[in-house]
Amino acid sequence: MSSRALRRLQGNSDLAKLENLSSDDKEGESESDTISKPKTRSVIKKTKVKHIELPENPFELLNEGDGDGTDTKEDVEANGENVETNSTQNISQTEDDIEASVLEVNRLLGDPGNSIQQADSGRGHFSLSLKPLLHIDYRHLNPETELKRIFGSQVVRGEHPRNRHQRNRQFHRSGRLVQPRNTWHSTSGSGLSMKYLGDIEGFVYEHSSVYQKVQQQFYDAVESGLPELIINILREHPYHVDTLIQMADLHRATEDFQTAAESIEKALFGMECAFHSLFNLAAGNCYLDYKRRENRSFYLCLFKHILNLGRRGCNRTAFEFCKVLLSLDTVNDPLDCMSMIDYFALRAEQYDHLLRLEQEVLITESMKHVPNFAMSIPLAHYHIARRDGGDIASADLLLQDSLLFFPMILVPLMDHCSVQLDKEVSGHSFFSTAELNDSTSELQRMITLYVKRCESCWKEAGVIAWLEANVKAVLEIVNKGQDPRPKEYALLRKKRFRRPPLSTVRHYFLSEIQGLGLPRQYLGSSLLNYDPFPPHDSIAAYSRPQRQTVASEDHSGVLRTLLCSLMPSYNPYEPANMRERQQLNANEGDEGENEGAVGGNTMSQQLEYSVQAVMQAMRQLLSLPFGPAQGQDVNNQEDQIELEENEREWEEDEDNFDNLR
Repeated sequence: MSSRALRRLQGNSDLAKLENLSSDDKEGESESDTISKPKTRSVIKKTKVKHIELPENPFELLNEGDGDGTDTKEDVEANGENVETNSTQNISQTEDDIEASVLEVNRLLGDPGNSIQQADSGRGHFSLSLKPLLHIDYRHLNPETELKRIFGSQVVRGEHPRNRHQRNRQFHRSGRLVQPRNTWHSTSGSGLSMKYLGDIEGFVYEHSSVYQKVQQQFYDAVESGLPELIINILREHPYHVDTLIQMADLHRATEDFQTAAESIEKALFGMECAFHSLFNLAAGNCYLDYKRRENRSFYLCLFKHILNLGRRGCNRTAFEFCKVLLSLDTVNDPLDCMSMIDYFALRAEQYDHLLRLEQEVLITESMKHVPNFAMSIPLAHYHIARRDGGDIASADLLLQDSLLFFPMILVPLMDHCSVQLDKEVSGHSFFSTAELNDSTSELQRMITLYVKRCESCWKEAGVIAWLEANVKAVLEIVNKGQDPRPKEYALLRKKRFRRPPLSTVRHYFLSEIQGLGLPRQYLGSSLLNYDPFPPHDSIAAYSRPQRQTVASEDHSGVLRTLLCSLMPSYNPYEPANMRERQQLNANEGDEGENEGAVGGNTMSQQLEYSVQAVMQAMRQLLSLPFGPAQGQDVNNQEDQIELEENEREWEEDEDNFDNLR
């Protein structure tokens, strides 16, 4: 029903009330002619409305009290004070009912405003100030949109052939995070689902019984170190998330970045299809606890997808996905998304957004004084001033303060930008990099991370000139010795950056930046690509059953176990039935040894054969004496005679062939 029709009904109902109240009045008959027609029309409509049961929709009552036409307004003004009082009370009561109904509808539909109230009353993952900063625009989650804007629609469409006439194509539901491809399998029966645990606990992924069995097979395949077992799992279960993550890492190791990116996109699509009906990224109702093991795969896929988008040059899309990753847990930030969101904001020219994020999120001074934001915020101020034609004085002051806090960042940044510093600057002790050699400080890794990631943001000619001018200003401050900041900042650097949190260590491991090592205390720990550095208080919905290994079932004696351990293929942690499965897979894929098909063997068998051949050659080499062996001359003479006979036979065959021609 339109708003105009509602106003007519409401206005006529008011006229009907006026008619009943003014029936006893005996004022002049001159007004009776004017009101008679509206009265009759209103009475008819009122009787019709009585027989119609309108739905109790609160949005249909929002315009109550508005008139329709000048006649209605004149009649309303002619009423007494009782009518005004009753109508005011009815309107206020109706507005209260409307507000309650609207809040209830918003709660069910996942309205952003309602989600803010829920978050504030719960664990506060979205505040009123942070909500607009993390608002997700689904249009910017599609990299094809950004590529079309950069290169044009025709160029992007030319890279993707049309598949209108292909048969047996898979038709998928459209995705928000990833656009599915026609070659992908259907997600039905994947075994993934999502459960809502409440406002505080948020959401959690659930694995079906079939998915749990596949997960155990995946663990066995990873421990065995056999890639063919992982591939077999993916053939039977194309949307097993951890297997797709592992395969993406294998493709990336072989520099097949396109296939690696497709594996991550497929994993994201499978997890998106399992979203709960209340899971809403745009509304902020999307809290996923990283402590729960089943939720971590979604974090990892988003992180790797952001890196893949940045590798393709889709910086605006990558920035939007950074907001998605940060909105999952804004308090803990388990993958330290704040260490890279500034880079993609600069590359996507989202300078205003970066400044608002710095004002709302980086509240304390300790959070502000990190290398990436200390350098990126002044750069954003500089670009805004150049864009709007304003003054860069505020950007100068911010950059000078950042250089006073992190003077050791200047030399490596200029080296990566291929800029040679003045002798006065490079030879000054204040800009020395000796502090980066401290093994107990985390500053060296943080600066390396920022410089290698954000070097492209500083390579512009205007930016380099602006940086050099502020470096000279910093030198003047240091040489005068009146400013207390250099000494104060040096003490602060010694107190901070000692032990990095696990979120930062995960960021180091997942960033794929060369030369960025891990802290010493984490080098000895086992690393899993599908779950790097899990939380100490991790929560698992199900536990892994105890597996019988080769060492646990080996009761042949100590001596035989010792001899077996000398074999290169011996693995005491290998599951007991792993070799049977390997033999079964080898028999299925082997084309037959009699046909000479060496490629029919599995990779592990080929590796074992090559290792055994090398060991046999080493034994023969070690068994030979250092002098010439006895009978060596005789063997050489026999070999020479055999070669001469072979050459003679070859010449005879050639003559016979010429005669036949």
